[in-house]
Amino acid sequence: MKPHVAGDKADGKTRKKICFVATLEMSVAAFLVDHMELLQDDFDLCVVCSTDNPGFLEARGIKARIISLAIPRNVSPANDVKALFALFRIFREERFDIVHSIMPKSGLLAMTAAFAARVPARVHTFTGQVWKNLKGLKRFVFKTMDRVLVACATDILVDSPSQREFLIAEGVVGRDGSAVIANGSMCGVDARRFRFDDGARSAIRQGLGIGLGETVFLFLGRLNRDKGIFDLARAFAGVCAAGDAGAHLVLAGPDEENMKEKVLDICARCTNRVHFTGPTDTPERLMSAADVLCLPSYREGFGLVVIEGAAVGIPSIGSRIYGIVDAIEDGVTGFLFEMGSHHDLMLKMRKFIEDPSLAGRMGEPARAFALAMFSREKVTAAMLEYYRVLGRRLRPSFGKRAFDILLSLVGIVILGIPMLAIALIVYMSMGSPVLFRQIRPGYRGRPFSIMKFRTMKEDRDVAGNLLPDGQRLTAAGRAIRALSLDELPQLFNVLMGDLSFVGPRPLLTQYMPLYDEHQGRRHDVRPGITGWAQVNGRNAISWEEKFDLDVWYVDHRSFSLDLRILWLTIVNVVKRQGISAEGFETMPEFRGSGRQRNRE
Repeated sequence: MKPHVAGDKADGKTRKKICFVATLEMSVAAFLVDHMELLQDDFDLCVVCSTDNPGFLEARGIKARIISLAIPRNVSPANDVKALFALFRIFREERFDIVHSIMPKSGLLAMTAAFAARVPARVHTFTGQVWKNLKGLKRFVFKTMDRVLVACATDILVDSPSQREFLIAEGVVGRDGSAVIANGSMCGVDARRFRFDDGARSAIRQGLGIGLGETVFLFLGRLNRDKGIFDLARAFAGVCAAGDAGAHLVLAGPDEENMKEKVLDICARCTNRVHFTGPTDTPERLMSAADVLCLPSYREGFGLVVIEGAAVGIPSIGSRIYGIVDAIEDGVTGFLFEMGSHHDLMLKMRKFIEDPSLAGRMGEPARAFALAMFSREKVTAAMLEYYRVLGRRLRPSFGKRAFDILLSLVGIVILGIPMLAIALIVYMSMGSPVLFRQIRPGYRGRPFSIMKFRTMKEDRDVAGNLLPDGQRLTAAGRAIRALSLDELPQLFNVLMGDLSFVGPRPLLTQYMPLYDEHQGRRHDVRPGITGWAQVNGRNAISWEEKFDLDVWYVDHRSFSLDLRILWLTIVNVVKRQGISAEGFETMPEFRGSGRQRNRE
């Protein structure tokens, strides 16, 4: 297939190019088609996945190129390396603006390859963690893979708020470097498709030999241990043992681990009430035939099947784990039970048998909750807006990075001897260490260690607290700071890619939670040694003015603007303008803006 050289043009503007990467065709069809239907009007789309049907998107009315590539789901070192290099070649040839991956294996390979190919925006969506319930070395290895993935990505999406909190607590993602689209879910629920069908209820029950007045518990998904199938079987066996003869269990989905025989062994006393229907393309029909959906999973990114069932009007019983707790309002739209406890699950199932009207009473608020929080329209609109913002954030960056590398190398060579002289002055006036290092938030809030020449002593009061800046600033330090010579070691930060020559200055890490949404956009670009705020007041203007200038630069940045800022920086250094705020040696501490406090 002939590769695109550049994006098509619409309304006189070059369209950004997005590449979605997934392991399987069915993942694309299940999670991405609705998003792509909206995105195709604004972006050139491409999909990389394993498929034997290169026209499967065209049949759905989606204008997107398909590149078939085998990405093994399980660990296969030789095939994994082969897929990694194939992705790298595709990304280098196609020059995509954005690469977006879903699923664990395709995410690791795609983000690593996209990083190596220097794709400007690299997005991954987490849909669950394979290492959640693992222990020891295996957990460490798989968790490390996710950390590598995150390190290679520029943007991380998570498909449920509770899963995001789990990843933050585990140190895999940062609060500022991750987000949830809308209220969660990869694609939301289609209310036109998932609604109660009385005809399907009668037909399916008749086909399975189930009476209209009997209670049906439905599991819908892949049949494997992680889904808690054995727990469900034991719970249903307990329901049967309690004498509830009118209960049935329907298991729909591919039997990935040959579990049918074991399930039937567990339910030996009531095998005539356990029904295996296999995979289905019409889950909404089975949901209409059921009374209660069961999801006893041990790990789940988001309980999509729960909100689909809720849209049909049936409540759910689910494990109290991340991903499911977002989809069930306990006691309102269904019940949560303790993961792994088949006894607790049995007790929740019996509630619906003992009170036949309970499913109907919970079904109504379940549908209202699903459509209000997770409608397909809400999720796809939020995803489209996310991509529009991401597209606006992108600017040609390879020339800027090349400029940064070249200028930093030249600067290090030319200023090497002056930097050694400054280091000697600092050592003689303040002792060791010569360099001041501090963790600062960089692009997308990711931490890095910034380097400066020391200008202050470490003097403390009797309580052990650092003295004010004015009392610690040495005469040599004041002169070094006045000429901005303390910033020279940041040439090495620029060379390493932590900084650019021009961009918003990286401030203290503790300021991050204090930014409002507008101010937080200053981290949408790589921070800089100097910036638009530095040449328009520097420390002599308020924090709010600084942040407004930073965001203005984010929205208007260009190579010509960068050259203008560099020239104005030289002028300001010569004039010694804006070195300090009135009454302070540098700037007062930022404690949150008035705009933010007014909203609280």
